[in-house]
Amino acid sequence: MNRHNKISRSRNFSKNWLPVAPLLSGILLTGACGVATFDGEADLLSLQVIHPDNPLVTSQGAVLAAGSHVRMKAITKADNKQADITAVDSDDKAIIDVVDFNANQVTFSALQAGQTTIQLSAIDAASNSVFDDVIPLEVRTVASTVINNTSCKDAVIPTQSRVVLPYSMRDANDKRLTGYGYYPVSFEPAGLTVDDKLQSVEQIRILTGDSPGDFQLVSELPTSDVTLHVVDPTEITTFSLANDQETEELSTLHIEESTSIVAALDIKAADKSVCGDSEHFNVHSLTPEVCTGHISSLGSIYFLNATPQEPGTCTLDIQLLDATGTILQSQQFSLTITS
Repeated sequence: MNRHNKISRSRNFSKNWLPVAPLLSGILLTGACGVATFDGEADLLSLQVIHPDNPLVTSQGAVLAAGSHVRMKAITKADNKQADITAVDSDDKAIIDVVDFNANQVTFSALQAGQTTIQLSAIDAASNSVFDDVIPLEVRTVASTVINNTSCKDAVIPTQSRVVLPYSMRDANDKRLTGYGYYPVSFEPAGLTVDDKLQSVEQIRILTGDSPGDFQLVSELPTSDVTLHVVDPTEITTFSLANDQETEELSTLHIEESTSIVAALDIKAADKSVCGDSEHFNVHSLTPEVCTGHISSLGSIYFLNATPQEPGTCTLDIQLLDATGTILQSQQFSLTITS
């Protein structure tokens, strides 16, 4: 049954959610702490692992995984300030090769197990001083993988969805390795794929196709016992604004605000939670000159986000679509954009 009842409430949505709103789409925290940092032998420069697709993720791995890529930034050892790279090279390109570098960032390809050193030259932007250093790096073969499916274990995932799960690679001694782009896993039966374009360590992004069913993770290496339950969007029974005493909605948004969470959503398939960002979830702005919107998620928790364009009444229509784009369920939400 379609829902078209218009909701406009005056309660104040918890401000604690607002700073993280731009980062929630497609993000799942891994729980890792610390940042993998590699210091130069002269104690002048360091290389630090970064994550272009997910700034909230940090890496515990201090050794690179064979078959993976890793992005790093150059910093000065003394004060951790940005250092713009002028030259970078590997002393053994059969082990680690330089893919590219720009400003203070460099991408390495870890090709096979072994140890080598990186010749790094960089300019301290603050003092304009030039530093040269030699940074040791090590690569090890991946012996096993670990995928944490806690967030989606008891949930269902719609077809045409993206699910991001915590993922780690381990060596033969169960030591955590770092890198992205190496995922020695697949699913049976066929129908789910791993997105190898995700540039974030400690995560794996799984793409569901058009077919519902249960899909088992398989690998030639020891890995986690993971089964993903994929359903057609027609099996989603609840798709609406959350309506409980603990959930409040934002009634106004200032024009200078960036994208902000304005409401929590309730998305379920019968008694099952739903997990993943889906192409079947859509937000249509009925007032595009005033605001635009999208749905973000954190595991099986969903939020409606609004981006202000100009002052006025913002009206967003959240929609559940089937495979043909037909609206299965919808509900409108309104708030005021103030100047």
